Formats: sequence, C-alpha cells, structure tokens
Amino acid sequence: VKGRCPLCIRQESSEDYALATLMEGLESPQSNLRAAYQASDGVCITHLRTGVEQMGDTYPAAAQWLTDETCAKLEKLSEHMQGYINKNQWENQGSKLGEDQSQAWRMAMTFFTGLPGERFNHKIDEF
Repeated sequence: VKGRCPLCIRQESSEDYALATLMEGLESPQSNLRAAYQASDGVCITHLRTGVEQMGDTYPAAAQWLTDETCAKLEKLSEHMQGYINKNQWENQGSKLGEDQSQAWRMAMTFFTGLPGERFNHKIDEF
C-alpha cells in the first residue's frame, strides 16, 4: 500500500498472527495455554476486542473463554480498586494498602492502554 510505513504494516500483520495463534490455542478446553494465560496479566482491551470481534466466529470457544476470564479478572481488579479508594479516604487515614490494592490502578491502566504498569509512575506526595 503506497504511503504506509512498511514497518507499521509488518507490525499489524505480526499482531494479527499472534492473536490468531492465541485464539487457536485457547479454543480447546484441554489446552495448556489456558492455564498459562490465567497465570499471565492477559491481553489489553484493544486486543481482546479484536480477538473476540474479528476471530470469534472462527474460535467461538476461545472468544467465550477469553471474555469470561477477562470479566473475572476485572471483577477482582474492581475489588482491589475499591479497597484502594476506601483506604485513601480521609477517615481511613493510616490504613495500610495491600500489594494488590496499591497496584490496582496500574493494572487498570495497563488493561486499558496496553502499556506496562511501570510506565505509570504518578506519585502524590503526602500532605
């Protein structure tokens, strides 16, 4: 395609291939990839949508499983975020955040942007 960067075209092609490979691997309920995926941070929302919308007809079991897994992870993340919010309220001053609570906002940012959590280094100084 004239006018497009050849590296961008190659990157898109590589992403499509990797996502199709993931979906194919997750299609079988007996797949070892499912356990490995559960142990990982999962995919970002952009790749989740692409996988489900563009490959869900070809890999329906994978699309359903991936959707269910993501919903479960987001439920846990929501609980951790609520703990983060509660412990940062004025009346709960001095309550110590758990590791999951302190990292919850970074995990949410990673899911919605695809960027690594370390990239988000905003720090509010105590007053």
